[in-house]
Amino acid sequence: MYQVAVVADEEDSRLIKKTIHENFRGSWNFIEVQEQEKLLELVKNNSLDMVFLSLSFSGFSGLRMLQLLREQNKSLHVCVCSEFFSQDIVSEVVLYGVDGYVSTPIRKIQLIPIISKIITEIEEEKIRWIEEKSRENYLRNTRTVLESGFLYSIVFGEDNEKHLHSYCDALGVMYNGFMLCVEIVDEDEEVNWKIRNQIIKTVKQYERCVVGSPIFNRIIVYVSWSKKEMRKEHEETYISGIRKRLQKDILKKCNKSVRVGSGKVYSIKKIYHSYQGAVNSLYLNKQNKKNTGIDKENNSVRYKEYRNKLSQLQDAVKTGKNESLEIFNHMLEDMKNLGRNDRINQILQIIIIVCHTVHLNEENELRFFNFRDFFKDLERIQDVEGWAYRKFEYVLGIIRENYGRKNSRTINIALDYIDNNYTQEISLENVAKHIGLTPQHFSKIFKQETGSNYVDWITRLRIEKAKQYLNAGDKNIKEICYLVGYKDPNYFSRIFRRIVGKSPSEYIRCELLVDVHTQA
Repeated sequence: MYQVAVVADEEDSRLIKKTIHENFRGSWNFIEVQEQEKLLELVKNNSLDMVFLSLSFSGFSGLRMLQLLREQNKSLHVCVCSEFFSQDIVSEVVLYGVDGYVSTPIRKIQLIPIISKIITEIEEEKIRWIEEKSRENYLRNTRTVLESGFLYSIVFGEDNEKHLHSYCDALGVMYNGFMLCVEIVDEDEEVNWKIRNQIIKTVKQYERCVVGSPIFNRIIVYVSWSKKEMRKEHEETYISGIRKRLQKDILKKCNKSVRVGSGKVYSIKKIYHSYQGAVNSLYLNKQNKKNTGIDKENNSVRYKEYRNKLSQLQDAVKTGKNESLEIFNHMLEDMKNLGRNDRINQILQIIIIVCHTVHLNEENELRFFNFRDFFKDLERIQDVEGWAYRKFEYVLGIIRENYGRKNSRTINIALDYIDNNYTQEISLENVAKHIGLTPQHFSKIFKQETGSNYVDWITRLRIEKAKQYLNAGDKNIKEICYLVGYKDPNYFSRIFRRIVGKSPSEYIRCELLVDVHTQA
């Protein structure tokens, strides 16, 4: 819709509107303006596409008005109408970048080419705006893909230094850095993204960074390191200061508590060690540095404590919890005093048990793993812990993906149940009981999968069904109220108005008008 302000006398205004309606397609909204302040306010708020301005309109100084309009919006399309047509006036008006100048009394033959030119320019401006936004979105999406690929390479990838250097160059970060692991205490997808944005704002005050997308309740951050001159003993203090500032800012701006783990500064080739350190520091903080069951002094496994820790790991991996990675990482740390062969045996045992545990819980691709290849890998790899960590991350990714699909199937069952029973009084507890989940867990995964809470979902479903009944026209509003699961017609009308913006009776009238117009 084109927004047009007309500052002219009644006769000229009528002719302008008539000419546009008779010769140009599209929707037009004409605003009659008689106050200078109102016109300037409309221009300031970008509420206008074009202005027809009479220089001789009572109470206005035309040239002064043109000057004020241009100060507010240099790209506004203006057509000047005036009874004066001297060379001096035309030259002065042109200096203000008007699109056309017509003499009064106005004639259609003068207006049509000017309006046509303005419309063409407006449409071209829209195309340029769309193209510019597309480029911005493309660059933003490209960076998002690069960030995800970079962090994925750190967590899951091989030691391809050249590959990681290419990511650093594209993202504008240094070849040295450290990792942060931010864990949000209460998982909430919408809040998690706000926290991600706050992480970017806070960390960029110190160094350039790459911030990943929220995964469950965790966000991974690579922080570039430019302070090569800083002494090693001061690095930990500096990084600790960033952690504390991050926690403080997130609590203040997002009203959420987070735990932040950090690793040491490494070259990009060995940066995954920093990630391991960040995850491990999270676990140590939560567990108060409890032993995982490996006795470092005697290089032997205290069987009972080890079994308890392994049992915790098995419980955690069933749903892909972040805690499983922390437990595994901490167990790796405590294995470092064992001999190479003992470490390999212990690591393989844990990975095989984890895969078997998950496979028993649900069918998935982990059963196709060729564990003999694991032995071959470990024969040639020096960094056993690095290999183990990445392999476990890969396994955990498969578990999370399958868990996500399982959630989707569960929610689909719930949605089918809701569709078949929305006419009844069905509470969240009813649906949760039907699919065998606790109300709290069902509410959480329902929001994750649908993007809506349960009450809003069933409300909108009922209103959509009500609209279908109203469109059919064979039932009255009271009947429809009961058919879609409401017991009080007044309450139904209030809910309908809140969702649709009209009462049921207003909605029916609007639909009838649309039908009549369509048939005509």
